Amino acid sequence: MPNISIIPNRSKVSRAYDFYHNTLWVGLGRTTPWTDEGNPPTPSQDVQVLDEPIIYKKTSVVTFVIEDEEGAIAVYRGSELVHFRAISPEEAVAQNISSIFIECQFLPEEVADTVTYRQVGIFSHLVPAEGYEANDILAPENVDDVGFLEWISHQEPVYIQPNQINTIQVIITF
Repeated sequence: MPNISIIPNRSKVSRAYDFYHNTLWVGLGRTTPWTDEGNPPTPSQDVQVLDEPIIYKKTSVVTFVIEDEEGAIAVYRGSELVHFRAISPEEAVAQNISSIFIECQFLPEEVADTVTYRQVGIFSHLVPAEGYEANDILAPENVDDVGFLEWISHQEPVYIQPNQINTIQVIITF
């Protein structure tokens, strides 16, 4: 008799709940151009780190979200702008919601204006080097262990402009 198994929706909520309670970091990486800059390669399922990491910064916003046309959070899904509303972890558990919105802003003084990046990663369980544990921004040499790469994006080059705030917004659904 075959063994038929599934991963229940509730376990996805559990995974999202655990993820929500971690300190999360956003990393920027890869300064080397892609072979075809207009068509970045798909990341490998086995990737664990960024190519040529530039900076890591603690996220400024991490919240459960639910799709809502009147919601204040707007994120592109493909070419469509989709609105979400922030909800509490308790609401997420009660409603079996496993989507989390993450935001991180990189200010001009944090990233050199000559930098171009092509990768964005979200990390959990990152370990700062000794003496840097209280820092919210880390250079790669001030990280002992990047922890777990939870999400990665390969993209066309992003050119840091003087006096430009770079905002990273991602929704991860477990």
